[in-house]
Amino acid sequence: VIDAQGKPIMDAEVRLIAPKDFSLPHETFGSVTVQSDASGEFALQVLASDKRFMQGYHCKAMLLVRAADCELHTTAFHLTRCLVDAPLSIKLRPATPLAIHVLDTKGRPLANVTVRPAKIGEYLLPVEEVTGTEAITDASGVANFTGLPSAQLERVYLMGQEIGHQCVTLSKTDTGLTAVALDTQTRRGRLTAQAAELYPMPVFSDVALQFVSSLDETRSAYTWSNSQVDSSGSFTVDHVGDGVVTFRGQLPEQMSYTFDSAVTYSGLQLTDDGYQLELVPATRVRGRIIDADSGEGLPQIHI
Repeated sequence: VIDAQGKPIMDAEVRLIAPKDFSLPHETFGSVTVQSDASGEFALQVLASDKRFMQGYHCKAMLLVRAADCELHTTAFHLTRCLVDAPLSIKLRPATPLAIHVLDTKGRPLANVTVRPAKIGEYLLPVEEVTGTEAITDASGVANFTGLPSAQLERVYLMGQEIGHQCVTLSKTDTGLTAVALDTQTRRGRLTAQAAELYPMPVFSDVALQFVSSLDETRSAYTWSNSQVDSSGSFTVDHVGDGVVTFRGQLPEQMSYTFDSAVTYSGLQLTDDGYQLELVPATRVRGRIIDADSGEGLPQIHI
């Protein structure tokens, strides 16, 4: 890692983020982080057996490089470089001040909102991987950064007590870059389950839900919120935005129920000002793995 003059940078943070194709932009599958030494050199090690990273021969992962008084650097490369030990050369630009104005939909400034970069150029940044690059808005709704590339910065995460967790697209105004927080509201819901002869009724309090409200299919602006179901099946979702609302459930592995796929992947509809979710008996597949020659059962085979 070197600076604009070609001098080595010591203690630069180099973070390799695991690739992902189908999850939400703010989610991460993990990362590996190292620091550069006095000569600016670093060594990242990824196990070939780590499927978070080595998902395919042409698999790409994202690299985040951050150093004091330098601009945050993002790039992507094929992980096969790790197999052949091909070195990378990374040049960081000097940091410049950047102010981001955070407003509500009525144009009023929002104070005490945490702002993090969400999309730089073509790269989507998971929210937990950029905890070291954040700023909090002041009373006038301004978050002051040093080290963000203003020309490539397209989206930011907004997090606050009044707005929840959001990802929004920046706009350029006369005052500079502006982020308008989405309007949100609180919704309630109820989870029920179909009784099944073969399975015991599920314990509702073991179920966790994540709700996502999105204005478009590309999720250029969306909110996300987590909710825990209580023992009676009731739940509350804070800071749900407008647009299409979808959810994902986290169920214990031993629970013999699942959500109806039609409800899981399509937009939720309000019924009596609440969300109605239902667990249905899951399909169970039973079988036996045997040796092709002897016919003996084979234990400890991972399916």
